[in-house]
Amino acid sequence: IGIAHVTVIKDAPVVSLPPDTLIDLNTSLTIKSNVSQKFGKIVSYVWKTGDSVIAGATSDFLVTQPESLPGVKKPYIVTCTDDDNNIVSDTMNVSFGKWVALGNKGFTDIADFQCMTVCNGTPFVAYRTDHKLDLYLRCMMFTGNKWVAAGDTIGQFVRSFSINSIKSYPVIAYCDVNSINDQALFTTFKGDIWEKDESLYDAPHSVDILDSNALHLQINDNEPYISCASTDDSTGYLIRRHLGNWEKVSENSFTNGHASSVTLQFSNNNPYVAYLHLPENPKNLFLKMLNNDQWVTVGAGYVQDNVYKYSFCMNNDIPCIAAISNDNMKLSVKCFINNQWKDIASPYDGTSTYISLHSFRNHLFIAYNMSSEQNRAIVKMLDGENWVTTGYVSDGASQYISMASDANNLYVVYADGQVDNRTTVMQLK
Repeated sequence: IGIAHVTVIKDAPVVSLPPDTLIDLNTSLTIKSNVSQKFGKIVSYVWKTGDSVIAGATSDFLVTQPESLPGVKKPYIVTCTDDDNNIVSDTMNVSFGKWVALGNKGFTDIADFQCMTVCNGTPFVAYRTDHKLDLYLRCMMFTGNKWVAAGDTIGQFVRSFSINSIKSYPVIAYCDVNSINDQALFTTFKGDIWEKDESLYDAPHSVDILDSNALHLQINDNEPYISCASTDDSTGYLIRRHLGNWEKVSENSFTNGHASSVTLQFSNNNPYVAYLHLPENPKNLFLKMLNNDQWVTVGAGYVQDNVYKYSFCMNNDIPCIAAISNDNMKLSVKCFINNQWKDIASPYDGTSTYISLHSFRNHLFIAYNMSSEQNRAIVKMLDGENWVTTGYVSDGASQYISMASDANNLYVVYADGQVDNRTTVMQLK
Protein backbone atom coordinates (compact mmCIF):
# COMPACT_ATOMS: atom_id res chain seq x y z
CA ILE A 1 0.00 0.00 0.00
CA GLY A 2 1.43 3.32 -1.02
CA ILE A 3 1.70 6.25 1.38
CA ALA A 4 0.54 9.65 0.15
CA HIS A 5 2.48 12.63 1.42
CA VAL A 6 0.35 15.75 1.87
CA THR A 7 2.03 19.14 2.05
CA VAL A 8 0.02 21.83 3.80
CA ILE A 9 0.87 25.25 2.42
CA LYS A 10 0.41 28.06 4.90
CA ASP A 11 1.56 31.01 2.86
CA ALA A 12 1.39 34.39 4.54
CA PRO A 13 -0.57 37.11 2.74
CA VAL A 14 1.13 40.18 1.35
CA VAL A 15 -0.45 43.56 2.13
CA SER A 16 0.45 47.02 0.89
CA LEU A 17 -1.06 50.47 1.31
CA PRO A 18 -0.73 53.43 -1.08
CA PRO A 19 2.28 55.77 -0.78
CA ASP A 20 2.33 58.50 1.86
CA THR A 21 0.04 61.34 0.85
CA LEU A 22 -1.13 64.89 1.58
CA ILE A 23 -4.86 65.69 1.74
CA ASP A 24 -6.93 68.81 2.31
CA LEU A 25 -8.22 69.72 5.74
CA ASN A 26 -11.88 68.94 6.51
CA THR A 27 -12.10 66.21 3.88
CA SER A 28 -12.80 62.48 4.12
CA LEU A 29 -10.00 59.98 3.65
CA THR A 30 -10.32 56.65 1.81
CA ILE A 31 -7.48 54.11 1.99
CA LYS A 32 -7.69 50.84 0.01
CA SER A 33 -5.41 48.00 1.03
CA ASN A 34 -3.94 45.72 -1.60
CA VAL A 35 -3.84 42.15 -0.27
CA SER A 36 -2.63 39.08 -2.17
CA GLN A 37 -2.51 35.42 -1.14
CA LYS A 38 -2.22 32.23 -3.20
CA PHE A 39 -3.83 29.92 -0.69
CA GLY A 40 -6.28 30.52 2.11
CA LYS A 41 -8.23 33.66 2.83
CA ILE A 42 -8.19 36.78 4.98
CA VAL A 43 -10.43 36.44 8.02
CA SER A 44 -9.95 39.85 9.67
CA TYR A 45 -8.82 43.41 9.06
CA VAL A 46 -7.88 45.81 11.85
CA TRP A 47 -7.15 49.48 11.19
CA LYS A 48 -5.28 51.74 13.58
CA THR A 49 -4.07 55.30 13.65
CA GLY A 50 -0.98 55.26 15.80
CA ASP A 51 -1.81 52.95 18.73
CA SER A 52 -5.57 53.56 18.58
CA VAL A 53 -7.88 51.06 16.91
CA ILE A 54 -10.41 52.67 14.55
CA ALA A 55 -13.79 51.31 15.60
CA GLY A 56 -15.86 49.66 12.90
CA ALA A 57 -13.01 49.49 10.37
CA THR A 58 -13.04 45.77 9.55
CA SER A 59 -12.85 45.57 5.73
CA ASP A 60 -10.11 45.93 3.15
CA PHE A 61 -10.67 49.68 2.84
CA LEU A 62 -10.99 52.56 5.31
CA VAL A 63 -13.18 55.63 5.00
CA THR A 64 -12.74 58.19 7.76
CA GLN A 65 -13.08 61.92 8.51
CA PRO A 66 -9.88 62.48 10.47
CA GLU A 67 -9.50 65.10 13.17
CA SER A 68 -6.57 66.62 11.37
CA LEU A 69 -3.99 69.25 12.21
CA PRO A 70 -1.80 70.83 9.54
CA GLY A 71 1.83 69.87 9.41
CA VAL A 72 1.39 66.68 11.44
CA LYS A 73 1.92 63.26 9.87
CA LYS A 74 -0.59 60.68 11.06
CA PRO A 75 0.21 56.96 10.52
CA TYR A 76 -2.59 54.66 9.35
CA ILE A 77 -1.90 50.95 9.85
CA VAL A 78 -3.81 47.95 8.50
CA THR A 79 -3.25 44.50 10.03
CA CYS A 80 -4.52 41.42 8.17
CA THR A 81 -4.96 37.93 9.60
CA ASP A 82 -5.60 34.86 7.42
CA ASP A 83 -7.21 31.51 8.20
CA ASP A 84 -3.81 30.06 9.09
CA ASN A 85 -3.30 32.83 11.65
CA ASN A 86 -0.62 34.55 9.60
CA ILE A 87 -0.54 38.24 10.54
CA VAL A 88 0.87 40.98 8.32
CA SER A 89 0.58 44.77 8.33
CA ASP A 90 1.55 47.91 6.43
CA THR A 91 1.63 51.64 7.25
CA MET A 92 0.70 54.75 5.30
CA ASN A 93 1.52 58.25 6.57
CA VAL A 94 -1.00 60.99 5.87
CA SER A 95 -0.29 64.72 6.16
CA PHE A 96 -3.04 67.32 6.21
CA GLY A 97 -3.40 70.71 4.63
CA LYS A 98 -1.63 72.88 2.08
CA TRP A 99 -1.57 76.64 1.62
CA VAL A 100 -3.33 77.97 -1.48
CA ALA A 101 -4.09 81.51 -2.62
CA LEU A 102 -7.65 82.63 -1.96
CA GLY A 103 -8.57 84.28 -5.23
CA ASN A 104 -6.04 86.43 -7.04
CA LYS A 105 -2.83 87.50 -5.37
CA GLY A 106 -2.40 91.25 -4.96
CA PHE A 107 -6.13 92.02 -5.16
CA THR A 108 -6.00 95.45 -3.47
CA ASP A 109 -4.30 98.77 -4.08
CA ILE A 110 -0.81 99.11 -2.61
CA ALA A 111 -1.40 98.42 1.09
CA ASP A 112 0.67 99.48 4.06
CA PHE A 113 -1.47 97.63 6.62
CA GLN A 114 -4.30 95.10 6.50
CA CYS A 115 -6.29 92.83 8.80
CA MET A 116 -8.97 90.22 8.28
CA THR A 117 -12.11 88.64 9.69
CA VAL A 118 -14.39 85.79 8.60
CA CYS A 119 -18.12 86.46 8.83
CA ASN A 120 -20.53 83.56 8.22
CA GLY A 121 -17.86 81.86 6.15
CA THR A 122 -17.11 84.97 4.05
CA PRO A 123 -13.60 86.46 4.40
CA PHE A 124 -13.33 90.27 4.68
CA VAL A 125 -10.06 92.20 4.46
CA ALA A 126 -9.76 95.79 5.67
CA TYR A 127 -6.71 97.59 4.34
CA ARG A 128 -5.14 101.01 4.30
CA THR A 129 -3.63 102.32 1.10
CA ASP A 130 -1.41 105.33 0.50
CA HIS A 131 -2.70 107.80 -2.11
CA LYS A 132 -0.44 110.85 -2.12
CA LEU A 133 -1.23 112.54 1.22
CA ASP A 134 -4.26 110.37 2.02
CA LEU A 135 -4.48 107.02 3.81
CA TYR A 136 -7.70 105.46 2.57
CA LEU A 137 -9.41 102.73 4.58
CA ARG A 138 -11.19 100.24 2.33
CA CYS A 139 -12.58 96.74 2.59
CA MET A 140 -12.78 93.75 0.25
CA MET A 141 -14.86 90.59 0.54
CA PHE A 142 -14.41 87.17 -1.06
CA THR A 143 -17.64 86.13 -2.75
CA GLY A 144 -18.41 84.26 -5.95
CA ASN A 145 -14.81 82.94 -5.98
CA LYS A 146 -13.36 86.44 -6.32
CA TRP A 147 -12.48 89.51 -4.29
CA VAL A 148 -14.89 92.43 -4.65
CA ALA A 149 -15.20 95.80 -2.92
CA ALA A 150 -17.29 95.75 0.25
CA GLY A 151 -18.92 99.15 0.10
CA ASP A 152 -17.23 102.48 -0.56
CA THR A 153 -14.12 103.99 1.01
CA ILE A 154 -14.61 104.02 4.79
CA GLY A 155 -12.12 106.71 5.83
CA GLN A 156 -9.80 109.13 4.04
CA PHE A 157 -6.92 109.65 6.46
CA VAL A 158 -6.87 106.62 8.75
CA ARG A 159 -3.97 105.65 10.97
CA SER A 160 -5.42 102.98 13.23
CA PHE A 161 -8.15 100.43 12.48
CA SER A 162 -9.30 96.93 13.39
CA ILE A 163 -11.90 94.59 11.85
CA ASN A 164 -14.07 91.87 13.41
CA SER A 165 -17.57 90.46 13.03
CA ILE A 166 -20.73 90.39 15.14
CA LYS A 167 -23.24 87.69 14.23
CA SER A 168 -23.74 88.18 10.48
CA TYR A 169 -22.10 91.60 10.12
CA PRO A 170 -18.47 92.68 9.71
CA VAL A 171 -17.57 95.68 11.88
CA ILE A 172 -14.62 98.07 11.88
CA ALA A 173 -13.27 100.42 14.55
CA TYR A 174 -10.95 103.16 13.32
CA CYS A 175 -9.68 106.67 13.92
CA ASP A 176 -8.93 109.38 11.37
CA VAL A 177 -8.52 113.15 11.16
CA ASN A 178 -12.29 113.56 10.97
CA SER A 179 -12.80 111.93 14.37
CA ILE A 180 -14.26 114.37 16.89
CA ASN A 181 -11.71 114.95 19.67
CA ASP A 182 -9.63 112.10 18.22
CA GLN A 183 -12.25 109.55 19.27
CA ALA A 184 -12.67 106.15 17.66
CA LEU A 185 -15.28 105.55 14.97
CA PHE A 186 -17.34 102.38 14.61
CA THR A 187 -19.04 101.18 11.45
CA THR A 188 -21.04 98.10 10.40
CA PHE A 189 -21.34 96.64 6.89
CA LYS A 190 -25.02 96.04 6.13
CA GLY A 191 -25.92 94.91 2.65
CA ASP A 192 -23.71 97.11 0.52
CA ILE A 193 -23.00 100.14 2.72
CA TRP A 194 -21.09 100.93 5.91
CA GLU A 195 -23.31 102.39 8.65
CA LYS A 196 -21.48 104.56 11.18
CA ASP A 197 -22.51 104.40 14.84
CA GLU A 198 -22.41 108.01 16.05
CA SER A 199 -23.29 107.01 19.62
CA LEU A 200 -19.66 106.01 20.20
CA TYR A 201 -19.03 109.67 21.05
CA ASP A 202 -21.15 109.18 24.19
CA ALA A 203 -18.27 107.29 25.83
CA PRO A 204 -15.53 109.96 26.21
CA HIS A 205 -12.12 108.68 25.13
CA SER A 206 -9.39 109.58 22.68
CA VAL A 207 -7.06 107.70 20.36
CA ASP A 208 -3.53 108.53 19.30
CA ILE A 209 -4.20 109.32 15.64
CA LEU A 210 -0.49 109.06 14.80
CA ASP A 211 -0.16 105.48 16.04
CA SER A 212 -1.06 102.75 13.53
CA ASN A 213 -1.87 100.35 16.38
CA ALA A 214 -3.55 102.64 18.90
CA LEU A 215 -6.83 100.68 19.02
CA HIS A 216 -8.01 97.10 18.76
CA LEU A 217 -11.53 95.72 18.31
CA GLN A 218 -12.73 92.46 19.85
CA ILE A 219 -16.13 90.85 20.30
CA ASN A 220 -17.23 89.26 23.56
CA ASP A 221 -20.72 87.85 24.13
CA ASN A 222 -21.87 89.56 20.90
CA GLU A 223 -20.81 92.98 22.18
CA PRO A 224 -18.03 95.08 20.60
CA TYR A 225 -15.14 96.21 22.79
CA ILE A 226 -12.44 98.70 21.77
CA SER A 227 -9.16 99.14 23.60
CA CYS A 228 -7.57 102.49 22.80
CA ALA A 229 -4.48 104.42 23.81
CA SER A 230 -4.13 108.20 23.77
CA THR A 231 -1.21 110.62 23.83
CA ASP A 232 -3.29 113.52 25.19
CA ASP A 233 -3.44 112.35 28.79
CA SER A 234 -1.21 109.24 28.54
CA THR A 235 -4.08 106.89 29.29
CA GLY A 236 -5.54 103.72 27.88
CA TYR A 237 -9.22 102.84 28.16
CA LEU A 238 -11.53 99.97 27.30
CA ILE A 239 -14.97 100.89 25.94
CA ARG A 240 -17.89 98.73 24.84
CA ARG A 241 -21.37 98.95 23.35
CA HIS A 242 -23.76 97.53 25.93
CA LEU A 243 -27.53 97.40 25.37
CA GLY A 244 -27.12 99.80 22.46
CA ASN A 245 -25.07 102.39 24.36
CA TRP A 246 -21.31 102.92 24.42
CA GLU A 247 -19.65 103.13 27.82
CA LYS A 248 -16.30 102.80 29.51
CA VAL A 249 -15.81 99.36 31.00
CA SER A 250 -13.72 100.94 33.74
CA GLU A 251 -12.86 104.51 34.63
CA ASN A 252 -9.34 103.30 35.40
CA SER A 253 -6.62 103.41 32.75
CA PHE A 254 -4.77 100.22 31.87
CA THR A 255 -1.54 102.22 31.57
CA ASN A 256 0.07 104.94 33.65
CA GLY A 257 1.90 106.37 30.67
CA HIS A 258 1.74 106.55 26.88
CA ALA A 259 0.99 103.14 25.37
CA SER A 260 1.35 101.90 21.81
CA SER A 261 0.52 98.75 19.84
CA VAL A 262 -2.56 97.89 21.88
CA THR A 263 -4.06 94.38 21.60
CA LEU A 264 -7.26 93.16 23.27
CA GLN A 265 -8.26 89.54 23.97
CA PHE A 266 -10.80 87.80 26.21
CA SER A 267 -10.70 84.71 28.40
CA ASN A 268 -13.82 83.59 30.28
CA ASN A 269 -15.32 87.06 29.66
CA ASN A 270 -12.31 88.73 31.29
CA PRO A 271 -10.54 91.36 29.14
CA TYR A 272 -6.76 91.31 28.72
CA VAL A 273 -4.85 94.19 27.13
CA ALA A 274 -1.26 93.97 25.90
CA TYR A 275 0.70 97.10 24.99
CA LEU A 276 4.14 98.63 24.62
CA HIS A 277 4.98 101.19 27.30
CA LEU A 278 6.51 104.12 25.44
CA PRO A 279 7.80 106.35 28.26
CA GLU A 280 10.42 103.72 28.87
CA ASN A 281 13.39 103.33 26.58
CA PRO A 282 13.62 100.58 25.47
CA LYS A 283 9.90 99.81 25.01
CA ASN A 284 8.68 97.23 27.51
CA LEU A 285 5.79 94.90 26.78
CA PHE A 286 3.05 94.64 29.42
CA LEU A 287 -0.07 92.50 29.75
CA LYS A 288 -2.90 93.67 32.02
CA MET A 289 -6.13 91.95 33.11
CA LEU A 290 -9.23 93.74 34.39
CA ASN A 291 -10.12 92.40 37.84
CA ASN A 292 -12.86 94.06 39.93
CA ASP A 293 -12.53 97.34 38.02
CA GLN A 294 -8.75 97.38 38.49
CA TRP A 295 -6.14 96.63 35.84
CA VAL A 296 -3.73 94.03 37.22
CA THR A 297 -0.37 93.16 35.68
CA VAL A 298 -0.19 89.56 34.47
CA GLY A 299 3.04 88.14 35.84
CA ALA A 300 5.79 89.92 37.74
CA GLY A 301 6.26 93.19 35.86
CA TYR A 302 6.65 93.41 32.11
CA VAL A 303 6.56 90.38 29.82
CA GLN A 304 9.66 91.37 27.86
CA ASP A 305 11.85 94.43 27.50
CA ASN A 306 13.07 96.22 24.39
CA VAL A 307 10.36 94.92 22.06
CA TYR A 308 10.22 95.84 18.38
CA LYS A 309 6.92 94.10 17.52
CA TYR A 310 4.72 91.55 19.23
CA SER A 311 1.56 89.49 18.77
CA PHE A 312 -0.82 88.35 21.53
CA CYS A 313 -3.52 85.68 21.55
CA MET A 314 -5.36 83.34 23.89
CA ASN A 315 -4.90 79.60 23.39
CA ASN A 316 -7.07 77.37 25.58
CA ASP A 317 -7.56 80.41 27.85
CA ILE A 318 -3.79 80.74 28.28
CA PRO A 319 -2.22 84.12 27.36
CA CYS A 320 0.48 83.62 24.72
CA ILE A 321 2.81 86.26 23.29
CA ALA A 322 5.34 86.22 20.46
CA ALA A 323 7.79 89.12 20.35
CA ILE A 324 10.62 90.40 18.18
CA SER A 325 13.50 91.82 20.19
CA ASN A 326 14.74 95.28 19.33
CA ASP A 327 18.24 94.10 20.28
CA ASN A 328 18.70 91.43 17.62
CA MET A 329 15.33 91.20 15.75
CA LYS A 330 14.93 87.58 16.84
CA LEU A 331 11.72 85.80 17.79
CA SER A 332 10.66 84.56 21.20
CA VAL A 333 7.41 82.99 22.40
CA LYS A 334 6.02 82.91 25.95
CA CYS A 335 2.87 81.51 27.55
CA PHE A 336 1.50 82.33 31.01
CA ILE A 337 1.35 78.92 32.70
CA ASN A 338 1.00 78.23 36.43
CA ASN A 339 1.08 81.95 37.24
CA GLN A 340 4.36 82.62 35.49
CA TRP A 341 5.65 83.32 32.01
CA LYS A 342 7.14 80.19 30.47
CA ASP A 343 9.54 80.37 27.53
CA ILE A 344 8.47 78.29 24.53
CA ALA A 345 11.03 77.10 22.00
CA SER A 346 11.63 79.73 19.32
CA PRO A 347 10.30 78.72 15.89
CA TYR A 348 13.19 80.42 14.06
CA ASP A 349 16.85 81.17 14.72
CA GLY A 350 17.10 84.00 12.20
CA THR A 351 15.71 87.53 12.23
CA SER A 352 12.17 88.70 11.44
CA THR A 353 10.31 91.97 11.09
CA TYR A 354 6.65 90.84 11.09
CA ILE A 355 4.86 88.21 13.18
CA SER A 356 1.35 86.99 13.95
CA LEU A 357 0.38 84.54 16.71
CA HIS A 358 -3.01 82.83 16.45
CA SER A 359 -5.03 80.04 18.06
CA PHE A 360 -6.78 77.61 15.70
CA ARG A 361 -8.45 74.38 16.82
CA ASN A 362 -6.87 74.81 20.26
CA HIS A 363 -3.38 74.85 18.79
CA LEU A 364 -0.91 77.70 18.59
CA PHE A 365 0.17 78.92 15.15
CA ILE A 366 2.75 81.53 14.25
CA ALA A 367 3.32 83.31 10.94
CA TYR A 368 6.46 85.36 10.34
CA ASN A 369 8.84 86.48 7.63
CA MET A 370 12.40 85.20 7.41
CA SER A 371 15.31 87.48 6.61
CA SER A 372 17.38 84.44 5.64
CA GLU A 373 14.96 83.73 2.77
CA GLN A 374 14.34 87.23 1.37
CA ASN A 375 11.54 87.81 3.91
CA ARG A 376 9.36 84.94 2.70
CA ALA A 377 6.50 84.18 5.08
CA ILE A 378 6.07 80.81 6.75
CA VAL A 379 3.52 79.35 9.17
CA LYS A 380 4.32 76.87 11.93
CA MET A 381 2.21 75.05 14.52
CA LEU A 382 3.24 74.18 18.07
CA ASP A 383 2.98 70.40 18.46
CA GLY A 384 3.86 69.55 22.05
CA GLU A 385 7.13 71.40 22.59
CA ASN A 386 8.16 71.54 18.93
CA TRP A 387 7.19 73.84 16.07
CA VAL A 388 5.99 71.96 12.98
CA THR A 389 6.12 73.65 9.58
CA THR A 390 2.75 73.83 7.83
CA GLY A 391 4.23 75.51 4.75
CA TYR A 392 5.37 78.71 3.12
CA VAL A 393 2.65 81.26 2.42
CA SER A 394 4.58 83.64 0.18
CA ASP A 395 6.95 83.20 -2.74
CA GLY A 396 8.79 86.44 -2.01
CA ALA A 397 9.00 89.26 0.50
CA SER A 398 6.06 89.79 2.87
CA GLN A 399 5.03 92.55 5.28
CA TYR A 400 2.16 93.33 7.69
CA ILE A 401 1.40 89.66 8.31
CA SER A 402 -1.69 88.64 10.27
CA MET A 403 -3.86 85.54 10.68
CA ALA A 404 -7.60 84.96 10.97
CA SER A 405 -9.84 81.91 11.22
CA ASP A 406 -13.31 80.54 11.70
CA ALA A 407 -14.18 77.06 12.98
CA ASN A 408 -12.99 75.33 9.80
CA ASN A 409 -10.43 77.49 8.02
CA LEU A 410 -7.18 79.27 8.80
CA TYR A 411 -6.01 82.26 6.74
CA VAL A 412 -2.92 84.44 6.45
CA VAL A 413 -3.09 87.94 4.98
CA TYR A 414 -0.04 90.03 4.08
CA ALA A 415 1.35 92.73 1.82
CA ASP A 416 2.87 90.76 -1.04
CA GLY A 417 6.22 92.05 -2.26
CA GLN A 418 5.90 90.16 -5.53
CA VAL A 419 2.88 92.25 -6.52
CA ASP A 420 4.00 95.73 -5.38
CA ASN A 421 2.95 95.19 -1.74
CA ARG A 422 -0.67 94.62 -2.64
CA THR A 423 -2.71 92.31 -0.42
CA THR A 424 -2.65 88.52 -0.75
CA VAL A 425 -4.65 86.01 1.31
CA MET A 426 -3.61 82.38 1.70
CA GLN A 427 -5.92 79.65 2.98
CA LEU A 428 -4.94 76.36 4.58
CA LYS A 429 -6.90 73.66 2.75
